[in-house]
Amino acid sequence: MIKPLKFFILLICMFSCKENDYDSKNTAILDSHISNFPSESTKHFPKKVGRDALIIYNEDLKNNSINLYLAKLKTSDDEIDTIIKKLNTIKAYRGNDNKLLIINKNEKKDGYFSEFPYIDSSLEKGEKPLPNFVDYDKNIFSNSNYEFYIIHFDNKKRIFKKQILNQNASMPNKWKNGITYGIAVDKTNKNIVYWVAIW
Repeated sequence: MIKPLKFFILLICMFSCKENDYDSKNTAILDSHISNFPSESTKHFPKKVGRDALIIYNEDLKNNSINLYLAKLKTSDDEIDTIIKKLNTIKAYRGNDNKLLIINKNEKKDGYFSEFPYIDSSLEKGEKPLPNFVDYDKNIFSNSNYEFYIIHFDNKKRIFKKQILNQNASMPNKWKNGITYGIAVDKTNKNIVYWVAIW
């Protein structure tokens, strides 16, 4: 059965924007979404964003699909180098790494709707939780161009907007709830994706 997701997708100028451009509307939209998450989980997001931002926000409490992505596309080499230097103490995982555990890996998109086909969650392997990025690029976690810098993750039960989240049926027993946040970098295509996800 297809279930609607409460989510908002904002796509603004994907190409040929200067990295230091500032867009007050985009920054305000990002700030409003960031305010829904624990403050420590969003400190890695930029304070300002320009017109080159792709902002994706999902809020599906029923299916434990709660996440925020900020994608900066076609960024400069200097910006990528600066990000990687700041992350130099964090281990990077390449797409296709068998240590990655994809949150809601079974989620399928049909336009603005999601469905969650049954899977045997006990068969899901991996120890480093990563969002499925289905609204951005459903194949990102299998793309070897991407390096995933996971700043923090844990498997604690979560509250979102004063609601205690149920256990996620799509995840193995150890990972029925949790949080992950970090930055994904594709140096080849010069893309940077900031994320936070709660389930």
